[in-house]
Amino acid sequence: MLLTASCSEVPPSAAPTEVRRRPRIEAWRAARALSDAYVPEVRAGNLVALGKTRVPFALYINSVHERLHPIYEAELTAARKAYPELRGAADMAVLLEIVVNQADGRLAGLGVVKSSGSVVFDVVALEAVLRAAPFDAPPSLLASPGGKVYLHWVFHTDPHEACSTRNARPFLLARAPSAVSAVDAPVAFPTLTSNCRLDGPRCRQGPACNGSPGRTDSAPPGRP
Repeated sequence: MLLTASCSEVPPSAAPTEVRRRPRIEAWRAARALSDAYVPEVRAGNLVALGKTRVPFALYINSVHERLHPIYEAELTAARKAYPELRGAADMAVLLEIVVNQADGRLAGLGVVKSSGSVVFDVVALEAVLRAAPFDAPPSLLASPGGKVYLHWVFHTDPHEACSTRNARPFLLARAPSAVSAVDAPVAFPTLTSNCRLDGPRCRQGPACNGSPGRTDSAPPGRP
């Protein structure tokens, strides 16, 4: 049985360098990746049950988390130094859609499904995922039609939740998104590269907590 673990159980990574530039909010806005413009590819009515893919999805989410956690931790720590709104006691949570190419583990799409209410924090989560990519190439059985792998992941400012695997949900689509709607979804981040970051050089990968998604059903995601 695969168990989840909170991100607070992970030893802290090396302290990030001083913030060298502010989050590229306008770049993400221009890329239509923020919640006011992003159109998720995971939609009700185009989902199939995960079935035998539940365990492979859980293992893959763990591998993504091992790469993602120390980078997200560094991004959030750096952003807290620059933005007082991220230092409050209240937890913030943003729901991201992460789309990965099955062939090579590179990002095929990335955007905010449900905002935290803070554009700064939303961009912190987006940039952490962008920096962490590419990920390991997913097994072929996790790919939906069109050759993409779909995850919805809730990121928190609360260190006990952070980017915990229990807040990640995988999906299988019945049809490629272009076949679902006559309206083409916007490209998630055509103008951004993995060089955009808060705290200078790409951080070294560190240890991360083991875990698996708490839910692996194919129902549409709820509120974070």
